[in-house]
Amino acid sequence: MCDQWLQQFGPAWARLDPQLAAVIHTIYSRWVGPPIYELSPAEARLALEQLHVFWSAGTPAVPHVEERTISGVSGPMRVRLYDPGVPAPAPTVLFLHGGG
Repeated sequence: MCDQWLQQFGPAWARLDPQLAAVIHTIYSRWVGPPIYELSPAEARLALEQLHVFWSAGTPAVPHVEERTISGVSGPMRVRLYDPGVPAPAPTVLFLHGGG
């Protein structure tokens, strides 16, 4: 199955930064099983837990993580703030998850 994934997504990954493309290739070359979208939510969570080492390997610890709730159009939304502990102004990254 992983060969099929690598062939399917190879052209799209070719446009990525070479280091990021190498990481993605490593992850999916080790993938065993059906595509994640064919798994149940519980099976997908379990499968992704086995790959979590790729997401955070070698990263420094974040000194401050804070959970908050903010108002949204359809009600309260949970947000998580990661503060790297560097003086402002500092670079900012915003991740938005559409659900699922």
